[in-house]
Amino acid sequence: MKILKKLTFVLLILCLTLGGCLTANPNSALDDLNNAVTGVNTVNVGKTPLAGEKTEELVYVTLDLNNGSVVKVYQIKRGESFAQPETPSYGEHIFLGWFSGGKQYDFSAPVTQNITVQALWEKVYSSDLYVAMGRPTSIENGFVSSSGANILANTSQGFDRGSVEVTVNSPSSSDSGIIFCVENNGMSSFWEYNVSYYFFFISLEGHAYLGKVHNGKWSALKTILIENFDRSQSYTIKVILNGTDIYCYVNGELYIGYSEIRFLTGGGFGLRTGTAGVTFTDFKVNGKVVNK
Repeated sequence: MKILKKLTFVLLILCLTLGGCLTANPNSALDDLNNAVTGVNTVNVGKTPLAGEKTEELVYVTLDLNNGSVVKVYQIKRGESFAQPETPSYGEHIFLGWFSGGKQYDFSAPVTQNITVQALWEKVYSSDLYVAMGRPTSIENGFVSSSGANILANTSQGFDRGSVEVTVNSPSSSDSGIIFCVENNGMSSFWEYNVSYYFFFISLEGHAYLGKVHNGKWSALKTILIENFDRSQSYTIKVILNGTDIYCYVNGELYIGYSEIRFLTGGGFGLRTGTAGVTFTDFKVNGKVVNK
């Protein structure tokens, strides 16, 4: 009897030490411990894995629609592919596809590291220009300037990234070419009073001429002589605008690269000439929202 009482007392001490006696099956505590080990989720989220636990690595896919929407981040298992999203939309833009690291993204490829996938867009611009100054004559696929300065512009579409291109033939001495980042002063015929813009011209002396007009005041930014310039020939000039970087081309060759710190914010674009008889043809505007 004394032995039984001592055994009961020992069991009571053990129960108090363990936090209370079990009223169910005495093996259930061991079962619960086994379940805690074998039933752990294989994806470790903020926990230290138990000994012998197998965990799966995660990678993150950042999806940027590049259209003003919130950037989203997705978590997937390393080695899995990322499901292609639905085709997004963005106002007056054409969707060109999904890109990562400057290359079109392959959604069938396994993702082995954190990546960013971006939508690439091309904005659709109208090549329609209104006469802001002078009386140019329309011809097939272009126009010819009249006497004095002639300016045609589009200030309604907010050009801030992309390219403007035109072919120029100027048999007489003139500064003629492209204007861009035009800040609209609210007048339909505003020239040249209190207006600001950049220009890329073929100059009087046969230079590729990048300059700036700020509140009606002209300044040269960079000029480079066009090799073997012939005034009787036509020249195709092009401006590429990428953020605050400006690239100027003549007949497909890069002549000027320029980065402007105090950048004009206008979105207008167009053409300008300072004398009569200058012909502009094949005017093109292209806009791409490039990878950031």
